[in-house]
Amino acid sequence: ITGVNLFANHYTGGFSNSGTISGFNAAEVGGVTFTGDISNSGTITGFHIGLVVGFLSTFAGTISNSGTISSTEIGFQVVGPSAPISFFDSGTIIAGNGQPAIDLTQGSPGNILTLGPGYSITGVVAGQGTDTFQLGGVGAGAFDLSGIGVQYTGFTTFNVVSGTWTVSNTDAQTQGWTVSGGTLAGTGSLPGLTVASGGTFAPGNPGTPGTFTVTGSLAFASGAFYLDTVSTTTASKTMVNGTATLGGASVQIAIGSTIATGHQYTILTDTGGGLGGGNIFSPTVIYGIYRGTLSYDADDVF
Repeated sequence: ITGVNLFANHYTGGFSNSGTISGFNAAEVGGVTFTGDISNSGTITGFHIGLVVGFLSTFAGTISNSGTISSTEIGFQVVGPSAPISFFDSGTIIAGNGQPAIDLTQGSPGNILTLGPGYSITGVVAGQGTDTFQLGGVGAGAFDLSGIGVQYTGFTTFNVVSGTWTVSNTDAQTQGWTVSGGTLAGTGSLPGLTVASGGTFAPGNPGTPGTFTVTGSLAFASGAFYLDTVSTTTASKTMVNGTATLGGASVQIAIGSTIATGHQYTILTDTGGGLGGGNIFSPTVIYGIYRGTLSYDADDVF
């Protein structure tokens, strides 16, 4: 198809592409109100913009890409005074000529961008104001934290909402992250971390002990999980430079290899010295066929 243009005062029904669309602005969606989802599992190729959404006072739906959106300039863009959108990408988005792959700066703030496993983005992803960046979807994915503030700009809220995400390198910005669902794993460094009820934090790469660093504060809620991988002589560990609030969260142990009976492992160190006064995990350690106990000193969890 050469170009799709859906502009109406009131549009109901959504838009889905599983084929091939090309054009100057290959797919355009706009108007006053739009009810329904926009999804692409095929190929959208633009000579200026691949997919553009704009001038919507009401948008009741989501936008998702599991296919390919590419352009010689802008991949996906929200334009004009427009209601905030929610965009999920587990496909490929390619921009060219120094233009953004995803541009959320031309619409209204409050947008939500969620990356899913399998995503591939060539170009800058530009948010604004109160826009939210999330890692989600189904399955396992990897994310390089050093892209925050460099490739992924203008976002103020950062979440993990589902899936298992292994992160690496350092997020050099000041905003902390929240794990509200799914699992955050890896050997990266974050400025702050909150693990909400139902969320899991797992330092180290899955199945391998490793160290994760939180340069600010780490806070667990009751109902959250701390998943630690233990091998023969080492265990995954979190280094917290601020204050660690353990909140009665549950500790789960994954066995990376044969473990040593009776061995003591350090699983968290708070160099800020905030582990006093009954600040503990749940006393029950979920350990498979093994049994484990927790102990503490002023700075460490064993």
